[in-house]
Amino acid sequence: MPQSGDDKPKPSDFRQYRAYLASEDFAIGGYTPEPTSDLIDEEVWNGLMTLPTDVALRTSAERGTDMGSLAKISQDWIFAGPMAPDDQPIVFDSYLIASEEFDAAVFNALHGFYRPAIGCLRTAFERFTIAAGLAAKGDTARAALWNAGTDEIPFTTARKWLPPSQILPPLSLGERDDLFGSHSTSWSPDLYRRLSNFEHGRAGHNSGDLWSSNGPIYTDEGLDAVRQLASETAAHLHLLLAATWPNYKTGDALTSLLAMASSEWSAHLPTIRKAVGV
Repeated sequence: MPQSGDDKPKPSDFRQYRAYLASEDFAIGGYTPEPTSDLIDEEVWNGLMTLPTDVALRTSAERGTDMGSLAKISQDWIFAGPMAPDDQPIVFDSYLIASEEFDAAVFNALHGFYRPAIGCLRTAFERFTIAAGLAAKGDTARAALWNAGTDEIPFTTARKWLPPSQILPPLSLGERDDLFGSHSTSWSPDLYRRLSNFEHGRAGHNSGDLWSSNGPIYTDEGLDAVRQLASETAAHLHLLLAATWPNYKTGDALTSLLAMASSEWSAHLPTIRKAVGV
């Protein structure tokens, strides 16, 4: 990869190329690029792209395996759930939205926008938890209103619907409470609190803290924070998908996520494994 602005990219480095996609490359909503009609000013373009490009090059050169594992989390999610709304109408929209947020988190992390990447994870987590709560109650009428944007359901309200429901039948009420309850040690509210710290840019959790500078710039701390929270968020969402979609199949995706458990949530592993039979 280039080491400075004076170095030229190697011809073999595939990362140097940019190109429009052809219309047929789009499965839905393809378009034909119009001739340039309002080209951005070069100075503005460089101001927008120079730092993120530097981070993307450094990250992909020095942490390529880690970026691959992040991308796999996103890819595994989209193939884990229902393929059509009729398969699980309550959670289907939120399942797709979570997929989009995982994609955005990976892209932001590659370019050094670590706090926004974690904000994407929080959106996925909050949205799918609410959908899972509605599915656990079997409340299709309210789910339709919520999915249409005409009803507001707070995260905490939906989370509290999970422990008393009959989801994850291998678990006792106490074990479901350990995962989704309101105790300080319950997994769901604890993860939500940690994601929210970044979403709201609280002290120690804003972009400047992750960069120790202006930015974006590459830091191990920032990328590691995204990786750890992405694997934990994905594991939680896989568990909720297993709880609310009868066709969910526990496979390598969830198993690999559990193997990545950090000290923040490893205490819950026995309960999670019991819930899904791994």
